[in-house]
Amino acid sequence: MRVIVNGKENKVSQENFKTLGELIEKVKKDQGTQVLKSVVLDGKEIPLSKLEEFSGMVLKENSTVELVFTSLKSFLLEALEEVISYIDRVMGLLPKVSNTVISGTPEGYKSINDLAEGLNAMETLRVDTMKISGLRPEELGLADQEKDVVKILKDFVDALNDRDTIEISDMIEKDIPKVFNYYREFFTRAKEVLETKES
Repeated sequence: MRVIVNGKENKVSQENFKTLGELIEKVKKDQGTQVLKSVVLDGKEIPLSKLEEFSGMVLKENSTVELVFTSLKSFLLEALEEVISYIDRVMGLLPKVSNTVISGTPEGYKSINDLAEGLNAMETLRVDTMKISGLRPEELGLADQEKDVVKILKDFVDALNDRDTIEISDMIEKDIPKVFNYYREFFTRAKEVLETKES
């Protein structure tokens, strides 16, 4: 089996592990404070969000596993860059999503689900960013906006629970852009602060 870590082939005895998860844990111990950035198994990238599903996979003798580790700061900065790009893409789609929702079609419900998943992922990244960096919305000048966003999201969840497609559509058109703007501002300011901090 070939194990490549950060572009260098490593000698790893397969006797010490059988599964992908065991291999990752073994290699991770030698990486200090570095975090796992990507996993490629036999030429196919495994999204980190799905890694748990693959961790029990038994590795074959002829498998090639490529692992990339990076500093926590680099990982976070890259994630912030990606989420800012995501926000920019989705903001332009919100009017279409609003119209699709009102139609009550399966596509409309899928759009609602995709939007809810995106909001959840952004909130998770926001919380993780605060934990990792120690930054707070107050420090970024966003405390008042945060209160407004919390109310909008609570109202949005209520509309989802009530399956009120008219209210959901209206909120996607009028209120959800405010939420996306808040997240964009939070992530942009956090990125600027992190870029100026020493590692």
